[in-house]
Amino acid sequence: MTTLLAALLLWWLALPASQPSTGSFLGPTTAGIDGGCRCGWLQVHRPSHPELHPSPETLPAGSAAPTASRRVAPLRTPNFLVVAPTIEAARAVAKRAEECRRQQALDWLGRELPRWSQPCRIVVKLTGGPPGGLTSFGFDNSGVIDRDMSVEGALERILTSALPHEVTHTVLADHFGGPMPRWADEGAALCSECDEERRRHDQFAHRALTQGKALPLSTLFRTEDYPRDLMSFYGQGYSVSRFLIETGGKPRFLKFVGDGSSGNWDKAVQVHYGFASVRELDRAWRAWHKVVVARHAHLNPTPPDSQQNRSHEASPGRASSPSATSTR
Repeated sequence: MTTLLAALLLWWLALPASQPSTGSFLGPTTAGIDGGCRCGWLQVHRPSHPELHPSPETLPAGSAAPTASRRVAPLRTPNFLVVAPTIEAARAVAKRAEECRRQQALDWLGRELPRWSQPCRIVVKLTGGPPGGLTSFGFDNSGVIDRDMSVEGALERILTSALPHEVTHTVLADHFGGPMPRWADEGAALCSECDEERRRHDQFAHRALTQGKALPLSTLFRTEDYPRDLMSFYGQGYSVSRFLIETGGKPRFLKFVGDGSSGNWDKAVQVHYGFASVRELDRAWRAWHKVVVARHAHLNPTPPDSQQNRSHEASPGRASSPSATSTR
């Protein structure tokens, strides 16, 4: 009986991946249906899941699609564990993630971060769509205890936009040891993206200002959840962060956010930027955006991809600690 079952399993595995089947089998795997790296037994139905066996159009030029007998094992670096559809993509993402981690830490903190005790898992999904990503953290009294990241899009855009954005979230989470204000977290991360993405968010900010959708900074600074108009929120958060960073640099920006989120934004504005109040900072930012950004960037009131939204639901709480999610 054992021999017969083994023969049937070998015959099933030899079938073309495109052949429809209503059957299933149980077997060990090191890459789950969601592209994960947990080892266990799970039920798999044909056709194969696209994250494990992507169609040719989702792969970068020159990459070969994995066959039914080829599953790419997770690629480990000192600080990341990368799960990708191809070994080429895994290597590129792993190398870029380590580079971004080092550079963003130097830019924001003036020093490199120590090696993480547990690697941050990165799940890569190659698509023909725009770049995007999600990073979730677990925190306890000692700071960050775990990190999980997913990125998607064309490989080039992942490397130039989605990955720097998400890695910046990890650097800032390590610095603060807990969640930071949404506007500042997203605004700072957007500053690490490519020129095209930054210009696009300049347009979102311009639209928010010209259409009266921009929040007063006194409200923006205290916003804990993502509002319904996500693109306006992202654009405004990026624009305000850029203004403050260009005014005083990244380390001062982090000190301002840390002091302000402790409860007194007016005092933080006075100490770090010399404005009398958040209201005065608000007026200065709006004038700066109009003169420096809108006039020279020739922005349109309605940016492209204005309907593009992503899910911004917080990750489920964990039994051992609070959790937070950064997403774009």
